[in-house]
Amino acid sequence: MKKWEEANNLKKLRKYKSDELKELTDSLRDEINEFTNQYGGHHGSQLGAVEINVALLRKFDFTKDKVTFDINNQADSYKLLTGQTLSPESHLLEVNENPIYNHWTAGHTSTALAGGLGYAKSRDLKKEKHEVISVVGDASFWSGLNMEAFLNAPALNTKMIVVLNDNDMSIEEVDGLGSRLSRHLGIKGSSNINKDIAGKDSQFEFIGPIDGNNIEELEKSFDYAKSVKEKKLIFIWAKTIKGLDKNGKVHEYTHWVLPGHKDGNLLDPRNSKMPDKAPESINGYITWYLGQMIPKRKDFIMYNPSTMLSFPNFYSLHTKYPDRVLNINIMEEFGATFGAGLALSGTKPIYYVSSTFSQRAFDQFVHDVTRMEQPMLLILDGTGLDVTFSESHQAMFDSAMFKGMPNTEIYEPLNTDEAKQIVDYFMNKVTNKLIVLRLKSQQKFNIKDKLLFNKWSYLLDYKKAEANIIAYGAMAEKMKEIIESNNLNWNLINATSIKPLDTKMLQDLSKFDLPIFTVEQEYRLNSLGAQINDYYNFSDIERIVKLIVMDNNDFNRERTREEVDKFAGLDNKSIIERIKKYL
Repeated sequence: MKKWEEANNLKKLRKYKSDELKELTDSLRDEINEFTNQYGGHHGSQLGAVEINVALLRKFDFTKDKVTFDINNQADSYKLLTGQTLSPESHLLEVNENPIYNHWTAGHTSTALAGGLGYAKSRDLKKEKHEVISVVGDASFWSGLNMEAFLNAPALNTKMIVVLNDNDMSIEEVDGLGSRLSRHLGIKGSSNINKDIAGKDSQFEFIGPIDGNNIEELEKSFDYAKSVKEKKLIFIWAKTIKGLDKNGKVHEYTHWVLPGHKDGNLLDPRNSKMPDKAPESINGYITWYLGQMIPKRKDFIMYNPSTMLSFPNFYSLHTKYPDRVLNINIMEEFGATFGAGLALSGTKPIYYVSSTFSQRAFDQFVHDVTRMEQPMLLILDGTGLDVTFSESHQAMFDSAMFKGMPNTEIYEPLNTDEAKQIVDYFMNKVTNKLIVLRLKSQQKFNIKDKLLFNKWSYLLDYKKAEANIIAYGAMAEKMKEIIESNNLNWNLINATSIKPLDTKMLQDLSKFDLPIFTVEQEYRLNSLGAQINDYYNFSDIERIVKLIVMDNNDFNRERTREEVDKFAGLDNKSIIERIKKYL
């Protein structure tokens, strides 16, 4: 039996001496390493937080006490020690699966303080006695939602313990928590756990910095925090080493690793070099193409909220042109409004952000960008049913979000030529619109047809066709393969322009006595097909488009491409069966 398996017995864990604790933390790091070596995933932050989780479980009883992790990529060792398994389907602490030990499910950052304060205030209302602990990273502490919680805490008049896991890293490097605390809050910190750094009348108390990889120091701090009776936030500032292995070696840039990382398969942005030739992937190509423009044009700025690794070549551009290619940290709402300010002053903003994170800036896109009719190129990565991440990162909502906004156009290119056209269109012609460019993670397309990005066109056109199929992006390529490999007489129309619709093509299609289908990685109400039906209805055209979209309105919890497609009813077999049912 491995040491971490033996420690599933928390009563036994609480009796371990220092040599057994060292054996345990080594065992946990081995297990996390083996898991990420096989499946990839969040890595460095998991290794750095091992001692924090061991100390938490020795000093608190989480069948009664509550803990919120921000985000759950600090919690694998907690998961193992509470009898749960690490799963490639999800790194998350699923509340619905294990409500005894899992109190908060977070895939998006910066939610732990607000959620923890909710737990604490509810405890006070019900006159309960348990502790509430939030574990927050140094990068996410400064983001908007955590700052809102921090500023609201005094008015809430409640007690909560906050463990600040400070490893000077986010998804990329960030300014460390210590220097920011010193500069912005006037707090120098102290290892004297009996001293209230912020003053005796304050509703905040800061302990540290302490060694976050030293269980004894952590436990002393936790004991003191438990002894505090006043209603205040007690911050335990724990300096940890991200990527620390059991031999004390530090592996930098290991926020997210690929399978086989033991063989050096690390996503180290310092290894990112701008290629001489245009990349084959669309998102890699776009960054490369814009990089070619930077020395020639001074009228645009590219920026990203600490997810540069999602966009090939972005980091190398950031290093080469730090004033033109920016990391704005984990501040998606800021990114939208910042872009509006750039645009109003004559500089075109090009905002790179993962689709799932763009959801956070809905109001800023509406109020600050589209309402003021400002130009912005928004490049969304990982759109649709993305298999890279868990259900918290499924990008099924961005198209619905942007379809309803005025002064907005949405495109999903089929190849790099279309992508280039869209970038040129924004750079040279757009003066008052938000242009949304939807991309799949690392998608490479084999269709090389010369297409116009703003006009729908036939990819397949049969004389004796039985149906007209409309698709875009990855689904257009998939449908082409399905139709050709199964000898199906179905016309295929590529609809790169999701908004605006190609109304001329739709009017032409309505005149043929052929059923019309859309095939999309979308929920029914969000789909292009629903949009087309609305257009036909509004135009008094008596046609109804059949929607081959997600069968259910649920969050996808599958991880392989095959499982995801089957879950959505969009695997090859299901698509053919669903279309043939209407023929």
